[in-house]
Amino acid sequence: MNHERVQSILLKLPSLFLGLFMFSMGVVMNLNSNLGMSPWGVFQVGLSQSTTLTLGQISQIVGLGVLVVGWAMGFPPGFATFMNMYFIGLFIDKIIQFSLIPEPTVLVSQLLLLLGGIIMIGAGSYFYLNPKLGAGPRDGLMMGLVQKTELPYT
Repeated sequence: MNHERVQSILLKLPSLFLGLFMFSMGVVMNLNSNLGMSPWGVFQVGLSQSTTLTLGQISQIVGLGVLVVGWAMGFPPGFATFMNMYFIGLFIDKIIQFSLIPEPTVLVSQLLLLLGGIIMIGAGSYFYLNPKLGAGPRDGLMMGLVQKTELPYT
């Protein structure tokens, strides 16, 4: 890898890590709203409640599994794919450990937290995908399946 490529990647890291942290915040916001999560989130929460593993650890394991399946199907991961798999799980666990997100009990507060979580996940996705260092494991698999099957995604 040449010097310019390394420098280019280093300049993109702040956006990547900001996005991964924001995405993780959004996941915990949705979790703490007690009003709903994404399908992957529901799956991972269910697994974490059925094991001794944390939500972040389950997120990492599921991400690795999806990454391996995608790679086996011909969708090679990028640098950010590995970063997504590891750091989103780490950040989720740290956000929960340090109680950075409140757990409201009033419906209006829960709705605001859920909406904020959805917005945070969207903004986080923008920041980690924008540097074009690779998609997350789940995103990469879905994009690869759309390309391979030529089925519409809308």
